[in-house]
Amino acid sequence: MQVLFRQKPAEIERKGINRFPRALCLCKELGIDCTFEVTGATNNEIMRKFIDHAGSAHNMDLLTADVIYRIQQAIKK
Repeated sequence: MQVLFRQKPAEIERKGINRFPRALCLCKELGIDCTFEVTGATNNEIMRKFIDHAGSAHNMDLLTADVIYRIQQAIKK
């Protein structure tokens, strides 16, 4: 009989084994009529994707501090 040992979630997280996205942010949560959603492993990854999207899809080449704050608040883990 083969015995499989399962790792605890904290061990998986610490070792970087869990590669599934852990955070989500939706463009429509910022009050924009847009279906874009982004997932990522870190808040920085999500912010980078959102900044790229804002520039290409919404012609927002410069984001104000208020918009950046609203994006940070919209990120769900």
